[in-house]
This record gives sequence, structure tokens and C-alpha cells, in this order.
Amino acid sequence: MFNNMIDQLKWRYACKAFDPDGQLSETQVQTLKEAFNLTASSYGLQPLKLVVISNQELKKNLVAASMNQKQIDQCSHLLVLCSKTELGDEFIHSYFKLVMEQRGTEEKILAPFRDFLLKEMGEMTP
Repeated sequence: MFNNMIDQLKWRYACKAFDPDGQLSETQVQTLKEAFNLTASSYGLQPLKLVVISNQELKKNLVAASMNQKQIDQCSHLLVLCSKTELGDEFIHSYFKLVMEQRGTEEKILAPFRDFLLKEMGEMTP
């Protein structure tokens, strides 16, 4: 199983053109979104967002911002990865509030880890 996974990860291909009639199904898009949401991140903070763009006009407008890469408006769905550049106190507090709501975990259980992250992130330079 793991050898097959490594072989799959070794395969890379930079798509030069997309089939103009090709279209990702809604199931495929949802699978990609779920896989992205399950991706691990440092400290579990998930400071990333995935934006799925299928609007053709918007994709055309983004071509210039992507060094005129024609694939931008040829693809059926453009996946844009957005990363936070700073993980300040507000972000960390919001994250822990969400964890408490979603998991029903008491604040006193999460407080030591939250406080650790506040200290760690506060010591990092942007």
C-alpha cells in the first residue's frame, strides 16, 4: 500500500492545456475540498483556505495576475490556496472558540495548549 502511495506522489505533471470540454464533477470538487480540509498543518491551526473558482469571467480576469498562464481560464475549476501571513492572538482565540463549539471541549482542557500557542506565535517575527 505505502509503495503505491509513494509511486503516486512521485508522479508529477505540469498541465500545459486542459480539455475545453472537460469538467470536474461536483463529487470530484467536493472530494478535493474534503481532502484539503483533512490536510495536517503545524499545531493543527489550519491557517489555510481553499477557494474554488468556476466562474469563467473571474478566471479570465485572473489570467493577467498569473503571468498570463492560459491554463487559468481553460480549467473547469481553479483551486486557489490562501495562507494567513500572521497568526495573531485574535486568530488563535477564534480557532479555540471554534474547537470548543465543534467538539464540545471545555475551555479549561484547551487553555494550556491555547496559552502555549499564544506565547509561541507571539515570539515569532512576521
